[in-house]
Amino acid sequence: AGSRAGAILAVVALAWGGTTAAGAVGSPAGAATRGGVASETASRILAAVQKAEADASGVHLAGRITQPSTTVSFSLDLTGAGDGEGVFRQAGQTLRVMKVGGDVYVRAGAAFWRSNGAGAEAARMDGKWIEAPAGNADFTSLAQFLGLDRLTTQLFPAGSTPQRKATAAEVGGRRVVLLVGRATAGGRSETTTLYVAATGTPYVLEARATSGGEAGVLTFTHYGEKVRVRAPPHPLDIASLGLGGRHTGAGGVPTSTTPGG
Repeated sequence: AGSRAGAILAVVALAWGGTTAAGAVGSPAGAATRGGVASETASRILAAVQKAEADASGVHLAGRITQPSTTVSFSLDLTGAGDGEGVFRQAGQTLRVMKVGGDVYVRAGAAFWRSNGAGAEAARMDGKWIEAPAGNADFTSLAQFLGLDRLTTQLFPAGSTPQRKATAAEVGGRRVVLLVGRATAGGRSETTTLYVAATGTPYVLEARATSGGEAGVLTFTHYGEKVRVRAPPHPLDIASLGLGGRHTGAGGVPTSTTPGG
């Protein structure tokens, strides 16, 4: 039951279960952030993106991922510090999610939990926040998506090295630089393209990915908004439900707005 509780989140992972792109971390970012990234190399652009987004107080992320048999849409508010909250929707079901410090929280109706193997525990979980450590293997995809600090580099396929694409493009009227990562895994081609603001702060404005018969689009808006996430009161520990995982406590919880929904 534990592994199946993350079904929607596994879909969200798509081709984006990769590790940080090769050559990106540790590249000098100062020049790129001072004068824009229009003339920078791919590795310097990506390093500048990492720094800019880790420093961002918040951003709104909306996305839609389509597979041959299903579609997942989501709306999230993220912080550069690695916290976030929002909603995933798939096939008429809603999953509310949250990450605060070292813990993740999910909330859904009994029908969702029953369809994902919770069995007799589904009624107890109905409408309740369920807490699990961010390191719990069942919730890895969620933890990666609910933090702006490392999300953009994790979008690239595992083992790929991003390259600049010599194409003039705009997103929302702003000129962008395109970074493309490609890889082949399990016999299928995976491609991710980041659309990075060419002038000003080098934020990612859009991301597009394809992997086999799957495709996804993410849009990043409202950079700089104040996103504050507070752990929900009295969640059910996933360990107490017999679904696996070990409680680690919600360390580093900021005191601010109450969770939505």
